[in-house]
Amino acid sequence: MSAAAAEGRIQQESFRTILRRTALLIGILMSGGHLFFPRLPMFGVILVIFLLYRDPAQLLRRELASIWWLLLAVLVMALIGGGGISAVPFANRYANFFAGMFLLGIYMLEPRKSIIDDLVIILRLMAIQAILTVIIAFIFPSYFGMLIYGDTAYRTIFLLFTYHDVLAVSSRIKRADGFFFEPGVYHIYLNIFLYIVLFLRKNVRDVALAVIGVVATQSTMGFAVTAFLLTAAYTRGVQTVHISAKLVVAMFVPLLILPVMWIGYNNYIDKTQGALRGSAWAREYDLYTGLRIIAEYPLTGIGFDLDRYAEAAQRFGYRGTQLDLNSAAERVSSNGVITLAFMVGLPLFFVFVIGLFRQRFFPNRFIFGTALLMCFLTEALMLTPFFLMIMFSGLLNAASPRLAIRGMRVAQGPRAARVPVAPAE
Repeated sequence: MSAAAAEGRIQQESFRTILRRTALLIGILMSGGHLFFPRLPMFGVILVIFLLYRDPAQLLRRELASIWWLLLAVLVMALIGGGGISAVPFANRYANFFAGMFLLGIYMLEPRKSIIDDLVIILRLMAIQAILTVIIAFIFPSYFGMLIYGDTAYRTIFLLFTYHDVLAVSSRIKRADGFFFEPGVYHIYLNIFLYIVLFLRKNVRDVALAVIGVVATQSTMGFAVTAFLLTAAYTRGVQTVHISAKLVVAMFVPLLILPVMWIGYNNYIDKTQGALRGSAWAREYDLYTGLRIIAEYPLTGIGFDLDRYAEAAQRFGYRGTQLDLNSAAERVSSNGVITLAFMVGLPLFFVFVIGLFRQRFFPNRFIFGTALLMCFLTEALMLTPFFLMIMFSGLLNAASPRLAIRGMRVAQGPRAARVPVAPAE
């Protein structure tokens, strides 16, 4: 290959990497809710990048047939359970579905290393962003300007470093919001970063960075997921490392786990018995109300229309809550697992969960799937593009010799076989 041809190839690969990472970042923003960019325009950007990056016919590969059947089934259940389709909720939801498909289409012909590398670049910066938000807010609070959105007053520096106070009397130690304007969403991506650097990269510096980033969000579920990941890594590490390294593992990981558990415990007490106990009441209401709706519509769900949920909450809302019942019935459920179940019905709910635990981007599927499922208990994000891409990957036809994702091991009988590399485009 001539020097000119090699240089052109490098430039092309660099451009494709930029496109791919841009699509991934937008998918992440759509999967957490950036307040200032509506979803449909962001969906349009992902669509354009997909068309530049990949032949659209790749989405018609045989391996994706089960995903298309799932989306058709979801449509049917929305028609039956929702009593029809409301245009705006339907358009927003299917924009998420197709954005997830486009992200899968971008990554399914790439080595698994590509998505890991891209996530590390993005999420490492998010961890630094979280830590700097807390530090700057503590040392230079006057640098933050006021931003009012809805009923919430945010403090921000150019939308890059952002936090908001829940109570009128706030703490000096702020909770980082990131680009999501919600610490409960922010910690999910920081814990994904922690998973990658614990189980794939095994980078001690990045592990510390990820843990401190989660602490900066002060999320109770964030602490729980971090403790779970550290404990899982500790258990696997003690079992697999050489005898000479067991002492190092046995001493280092508890130094991270114990402080996280202590901070998380105090955070939990504050949110269940202290000034922030209203958060626990809201979670409790969402759980029991959602379970009652599922009991009424177990097969079909109620569809995607939030007005339909508000109507069901008025009828089946949890009456034992300490929240004001009128305001409680108007809230949107924060429990993503329950939300998915009452939207699409239990049969399709289990299909999505199976996809989550069979996903093909990250090894140690049970650990990764459990961590995400824990996150979804407090954030309704399962039907957003980034997480749909992950779940859709678990619905690819593993039996096909043309399985798209390169370099993955998939279970075929009692043993795992390496999937053949997909043919070049």
